[in-house]
Amino acid sequence: MEDDPSGHGLLLNKIQSCVENLNRMRLIRYNQNTDAVYSTDMGRVASNYYINCETMGYFMGNLLPHTRSEMILYHMA
Repeated sequence: MEDDPSGHGLLLNKIQSCVENLNRMRLIRYNQNTDAVYSTDMGRVASNYYINCETMGYFMGNLLPHTRSEMILYHMA
């Protein structure tokens, strides 16, 4: 804290960590060259229905575009 009394560096590190985590879960797209952040459809679904990141990460990792309804219900149980 002595080097950064305002705490901006700490806040910037926390934001960077969150952006990288959301990008890894494919809830946002992050362009490191331009520092641009773009929302994804799944990120908007998570936001609109208050679904937490861990749950969305699970679904993004286990459900494929042509997953049968039985498998979707299995993962929801």
